[in-house]
Amino acid sequence: MWLDPFFSNKLVQDIVATVLTFALALAWLRVMDTFAHRGLIEPRLSRKIIHIGTGPLFVLCWNLFSAEPRARVLAALVPLAITAQFVLVGLGVLKDPAAVQAMTRTGDPREILRGPLYYVSGLRTSLTLLNAHFISTRAQDIANSLTPF
Repeated sequence: MWLDPFFSNKLVQDIVATVLTFALALAWLRVMDTFAHRGLIEPRLSRKIIHIGTGPLFVLCWNLFSAEPRARVLAALVPLAITAQFVLVGLGVLKDPAAVQAMTRTGDPREILRGPLYYVSGLRTSLTLLNAHFISTRAQDIANSLTPF
């Protein structure tokens, strides 16, 4: 929607939207990780800010995608990639002390395989169900459906 005037090729638009959405999501997580790692905010607060901000940020990015059916698949790659990152950090394959400090209570990377992974999986599942329910993946459609008047 927001990028429609700039792209005649909707596939290119959706790829650009996916990259932008992933970059924004990763930047959001990195900023919170950095704040917690440097002691600017407590890890507990960092976890709450990440939870509160991640879903709405992703929903806002839906307006970057075209109305093509494939846009839903490309949009779903973003939370899938973040889920994969959480799994790799939680298993110790990726070393990311800032993420561990920001997303865990104890500093144990395996803790990411519980709460944070459940949250991202729930987010991904609920957004997939919303995409399946609504013909258009526009945030405005969701907002309209949730407004009682």
